[in-house]
Amino acid sequence: MAAIDIQTKQPYKSGGDGGDELPPNGEKMTQITREELDAKFALLQKEMEHKDKLFDQKLDAFLGKQALHDDKFLILAQQSAETAKKAENLKTHLWTSALAIGLTALAAMAGSYYSSQQILLSASQIVSDPLKDDIKALSESQKTLADSQRALSKDVEAIRAAVEKPSTSSGTFNFGSPGSFSKKPEPDTKNSFVIEK
Repeated sequence: MAAIDIQTKQPYKSGGDGGDELPPNGEKMTQITREELDAKFALLQKEMEHKDKLFDQKLDAFLGKQALHDDKFLILAQQSAETAKKAENLKTHLWTSALAIGLTALAAMAGSYYSSQQILLSASQIVSDPLKDDIKALSESQKTLADSQRALSKDVEAIRAAVEKPSTSSGTFNFGSPGSFSKKPEPDTKNSFVIEK
């Protein structure tokens, strides 16, 4: 980098004694008259007034559009307030309808439960009455079967006792009816057997 000599560069001074000093760009300023300066100010003022008029026109147009948007916004706000009110009424109707439907469903379930209980009770009575009769008949037949098994076991015991008892004479035993055991001298080939010693 090149070193800058601070003493050679001095700031530009306007007015006062140093009229021959150069401005920062190195060129001398030209002298301007009062009329030229007034004309430049007048021109600048006209340009500023023209820009102000254009800005005012644009601002008026923007504010006009904004007023239309504000009117539309107010209309939309009113419509949305009305819609919200209608929605609130609809919401109330919806909840009321849902509650009514729920209560109706609960009532239907309770009614079906109690009616099904009555149906089940009557069905169980219809089924249980014949079953009770069948159970009673079955227990009676089991008693009869047990009685006949006891009689049969008595007959078997009597036969065993008779077979195991030593006998000196030969005889025939008749097994005619259950529970009866008798000694008969005559042979019966149909329902008897001969025991010989």
